[in-house]
Amino acid sequence: MDRLLSRRGFILGASALAALPLLDGCTARRDAARHGSAPSRGSLVGEEISALANEASSLLVWSTYWDGTGDSSIISRHARQISAASLFAASFSDGELVVPDALPRTMRRIRADEGLEDATVFLSVVNDVERDGKTVQKDTEILRTLFETDASCARHARELVKLARDGGYDGIEVDYEKIRKDTALWERFLVFERALIERAGDAGLRVRVVLEPSTPVDEVGFLDGAEYSVMCYNLCGVGTEAGPKADCAFLDEMAGRFGGLPGVSFALANGGYSWKAGTTEAAQVTRAEAERLIRQNKAKPFRDDASGALSFACRVDGESREIWYADERTLALWAKRLARALGAKADICLWRL
Repeated sequence: MDRLLSRRGFILGASALAALPLLDGCTARRDAARHGSAPSRGSLVGEEISALANEASSLLVWSTYWDGTGDSSIISRHARQISAASLFAASFSDGELVVPDALPRTMRRIRADEGLEDATVFLSVVNDVERDGKTVQKDTEILRTLFETDASCARHARELVKLARDGGYDGIEVDYEKIRKDTALWERFLVFERALIERAGDAGLRVRVVLEPSTPVDEVGFLDGAEYSVMCYNLCGVGTEAGPKADCAFLDEMAGRFGGLPGVSFALANGGYSWKAGTTEAAQVTRAEAERLIRQNKAKPFRDDASGALSFACRVDGESREIWYADERTLALWAKRLARALGAKADICLWRL
């Protein structure tokens, strides 16, 4: 990611989280996270969905193949709050598209649920590649191959449409990353995108394109006929100093740069990262894991004024760690900040169930 903030974490005593009023703008206050028995993943995600649904014009949620057990039940319980779901993700193995077995299972559960018969579900496709048993994430070489000629672009578009149609999906989500400032590759992407929009339209399928924050949106003439989702997270993460996945300044920037795209939505991420104290070495941490560490270490989290994210220090396996993560109040604040920057409630996507 191009934009990084240098920040310090502060661990201070605080009043109970329940006493904190709903955060407005970026005037967050210090507060403590929950204590007591560990809540279930479903209940935590449910809080996040409800918080975002109150602040968003629409809400899409991602369900992943490696951690999607029970996601159809979560989607069913919150059917009135969720506008669509995206099942993540098909990828490439030795040049061929493959769909993890878990995705069709989740799709069957969704379609079998009487309350979800008409739910809008996208199949997400990523440019992760397995070659000779080794996986390369966000591989641009496969994109150069797929987009090499107009004919190969059309062929890939047909392949995706067939995959989505045969799987009973309502649309295709293209999450091809690390193109960054490669304008030549973006030009080829647009040839593919045009072919995909045309063929998907003929098949009655919607098209979504996921964009990284570093995308040179002013230099790429993204097309009408597709929806666009901007990743508003990983401001801080692996390779950066400790900090939140997003903050208010970052969200203002994303709204300003990408707000003019057709059918644009803004993706927010729950959870966070755990850093080896004083380093840029980080690993992802879920909200449930973070709150378990708070209970185990009797830590006192601090809610950051600039982001609304929670941070605390603890020890894990004898090692000092600094952890930053988002809870439902953080997510609600981020959605409200985007609405403020855009002048209207934003379409929001949640990474992830």
